[in-house]
Amino acid sequence: MGKRWELKRPVAVVTSIVLAFSLAVTPGVASAGDAQDELAAGATAMGDVPEWAVDDGFNASALAPQSTLPKKYDLRSDGLVTPVKNQSPWNTCWAFAGIAAAETSMLSANGSTAEESRLDLSERHLAYFALHPVTEVDDPVQAGEGLVTVSGDSNAAFAAGGMSMYITTLFSQGVGPHTEAMFPYRGKNGTRGFVPVITFEEFEKDPEQGTLITLAAMHGTDVEAQKAALEAEAANRGMDYTAVLAEAIAELRGQYAGGSYARDDDWSIPEKGDDGRSNRTLNPVLTMKDGNVLPEYWNDQNKTQLNDASVAAMKQELVYGRGVSIAYTADQAQPGQTADTRYINHDTWAQYTFEPERSTHAVCIVGYDDDYLASNFKHDVLTRATDGNGNWVVDANGGYVLAKDENGQPYVDPAATEASMPPGNGAWIVKNSWGSETDKTTDDLGNVTGNGTYGVRDADGKATGYFYLSYYDRSILRPETMAFSAGLLDDSDSFEVLQHDYMAAQNGFYTTEASSDVTSSANVFEVPHDLSIKAVSTLMPEENQHVTFSIYRMDDGATTPTDGTMLYRTSCNFEYAGFHRLDLEWPVAVKAGEKISVVSTASTLNADGARTYKVSATQAISKEVADVVNTNGVVLPIYGNAVVNKGESFLYKDGAWVDWSEYLAGLPKPPEEEGDPHISGDAYTDMYPVDNFSIKLYAVPAEITLTHKEAKAATCTEPGNIEYWYYDTTDTSEGQRLYYKDKDGKEKIDPADTVIAPLGHKWGAWTELDGEQHQRVCERDSSHVEKAEHDWNEGEVTTEPTATKDGVRTRICKDCGATKTESIPATGSARKGDDDNAKTGGAATTPKTRTPSTGDPMAALPALAAMGLSGLVLLEAGSRMHVDRRRNKGDES
Repeated sequence: MGKRWELKRPVAVVTSIVLAFSLAVTPGVASAGDAQDELAAGATAMGDVPEWAVDDGFNASALAPQSTLPKKYDLRSDGLVTPVKNQSPWNTCWAFAGIAAAETSMLSANGSTAEESRLDLSERHLAYFALHPVTEVDDPVQAGEGLVTVSGDSNAAFAAGGMSMYITTLFSQGVGPHTEAMFPYRGKNGTRGFVPVITFEEFEKDPEQGTLITLAAMHGTDVEAQKAALEAEAANRGMDYTAVLAEAIAELRGQYAGGSYARDDDWSIPEKGDDGRSNRTLNPVLTMKDGNVLPEYWNDQNKTQLNDASVAAMKQELVYGRGVSIAYTADQAQPGQTADTRYINHDTWAQYTFEPERSTHAVCIVGYDDDYLASNFKHDVLTRATDGNGNWVVDANGGYVLAKDENGQPYVDPAATEASMPPGNGAWIVKNSWGSETDKTTDDLGNVTGNGTYGVRDADGKATGYFYLSYYDRSILRPETMAFSAGLLDDSDSFEVLQHDYMAAQNGFYTTEASSDVTSSANVFEVPHDLSIKAVSTLMPEENQHVTFSIYRMDDGATTPTDGTMLYRTSCNFEYAGFHRLDLEWPVAVKAGEKISVVSTASTLNADGARTYKVSATQAISKEVADVVNTNGVVLPIYGNAVVNKGESFLYKDGAWVDWSEYLAGLPKPPEEEGDPHISGDAYTDMYPVDNFSIKLYAVPAEITLTHKEAKAATCTEPGNIEYWYYDTTDTSEGQRLYYKDKDGKEKIDPADTVIAPLGHKWGAWTELDGEQHQRVCERDSSHVEKAEHDWNEGEVTTEPTATKDGVRTRICKDCGATKTESIPATGSARKGDDDNAKTGGAATTPKTRTPSTGDPMAALPALAAMGLSGLVLLEAGSRMHVDRRRNKGDES
């Protein structure tokens, strides 16, 4: 069984996490997909791409498309649709459509059903904060940024209308969704909008009279005047009086059963709750991971070419378990109003807008049926009255006036009636926000809510609040879906979003020109306290973009976002435009006071297959332009404020970084075209403000414990270190270690500066070890001993050899002074009586062969002859003879 959401305020306490990393540090960048670096090198021209924009080959696409989609699917069959609600009394259809889609997507993400979870999210919280700017309570630096209602009335946000983009903008900021129990859809006093003038029992005794009495009291008329008004309405709509009366009776019965809360109550939400915490940034039930802007429904402005890719994407998202919010042309502006039957068959509750129309209402698609018959949409279409210029005439209540014959009966338009049947089968199953007789509930005050009489009838004839919308409806636009996850809340009851952008894309996006050169955007954040970064996100205006995210810890005094150490890098393909959050494969720890930058590089392939880069930021309409539009009679109840401070966002373009605030200030002024509500002399962004880049970091509070490294003296061979403290930014072997001089982590230090180089040896003198070697001992560490062979000199003759006695040569080691002696052979002798040749015992002996040295030079001749020497030349030089051996020569001299 899935999780059941408790209807209570989230815990206020911020949970801390001790990040104790003990893994070895490997130099380099912690990069998701490092195993695919070889692949990435082949895919990216590394020489042309900065390190922060390198595609590392990682692709985090979540769900693979289903190869064959079923011909019919209804999310209700899997219990993934919450009950139908009633948006009365406000123009908040966009909020109800978005919440309906969010509820379905959350149920899917949580593996739960509507019945099990009783999930009910607050439309009031969404509508209020989407159209109120951020205040100093949540972000003093960006205070005043966001969408603002022109009137400034406390309830204006509920009357202004809106777009689905407002929803994903708010959710991406970490603002909601919250439960209905926390912020119920009513004013502070709980005042009911319908105050009966007679009891329900009296009403039921005579429903016609009770209806006329009640309507007369509501409109300040009498019973006769009210009956005449209903007869006139019946004639105008081409209906019988009894049919119009039946509608009024049913509506009043609904009001008795559970009317809406009053508009004149105070529906605003205080900045802070009773516990002193911000009501804006309370942690939501689940967090939005993707806000998908699906392909536009029509390929052309006239809406004649249906985009099959959009239809397929919508079906696929439904099969994934996600509701699809859309805008379309409704048959009425609000529940309870007079319905226009031009495009809807009220017998089958099947709508087909057969001509291009402006969208007026937002709803949530919960299913589809390829075989829903086109004939179900066909009905009699009544002719609308036109003025002299061919424009349709509307009455005081905004309803269309019908053309009538001389008998006061409206004409049936044959061509429109024929056109009311679409060109093919197929319909979307749509959940509306105009109440239901089957889903109405009782709230905590005991009042019935969600009641209404709109939509397909069930087997008991009760209104379900659902209708069918043809695949070919020419008013459908802006299909969007949302995906949710609990990933950010796994480790903590709270999470934080580091961001500089709070303004929705009211006027679309400002986008730089596409370039073949790398173009990147970056946001810089100062970390308010110890955090563990869990995810990064961006907002993209186009489909099929490839994005590389790089996270840097900036150096002290850095002037650009890439001046520092890259802590993490990853790449991802995003199929759809919109908001996308990418959860990191491992958390990145950052300490209070650090400056962290996130660089986003988005690229697409053009028609020629070449990669192009550009950046974008949300753009709105200024109050000055809104005032001009209002002056011209066109209601524009919302405008946007952007707060772009220096040092928050940066643009990399033409090979250099530039501060985004300076770039925007230098934009050219637009041309003052005729009919364009530009204000002469104002800068471009003054009229159509552009926000900081939509790059965000998602983190949970952390308690980063610095590891102390004691000072260590260097040795002869091993480096030492100064005393320092450090922590690892990631818990992987590729992590980056950050160093500080102090235990509080306030003074950063380069890792190289912590190292004391080895001292090297301080050798003493060489001393003799033995006859072969000598040694020396390091004066710093006596255990370090170096041995080497003696380095002998040429030596000196210390004892001359004689003819009969060997001489002695003494050699000395050049390093240690050790000595050794070598024998010099005796010279030998031929003189008679030489003691060396005399042998006792009378036996003859063979004389030793010696090299002549001193004595009779002739005495050596027999010995030389015996050695077989030839070519001898005897030269007399005083008393010595020198022998010269001449090789291979027979001459003598």
